[in-house]
Amino acid sequence: RRNLVIVHAGSLQAGLVVDDLLGRMHSVIKPLGELFEETKGLSGFAVMGDGSVAMILDTGTLLAEVRRLNDRMVEENIERELADVYVD
Repeated sequence: RRNLVIVHAGSLQAGLVVDDLLGRMHSVIKPLGELFEETKGLSGFAVMGDGSVAMILDTGTLLAEVRRLNDRMVEENIERELADVYVD
């Protein structure tokens, strides 16, 4: 059995497989430090009630990157197939 979380960002939608569902929580999101400020897909970090740290994902950026990579793979496959057809 697996837990699946459905996320939406604009017209994009995806399912994320997660280990556990903890429920809804209110937390204060801490900004990213210099080490992570250039990392795509992260919004920040939150300190949980038990003192552990959780990463806050930027699902909009992640989904857009997956869409971009998928589109590029489709284009490369089409170009490869066309090259096979038009070989001398």
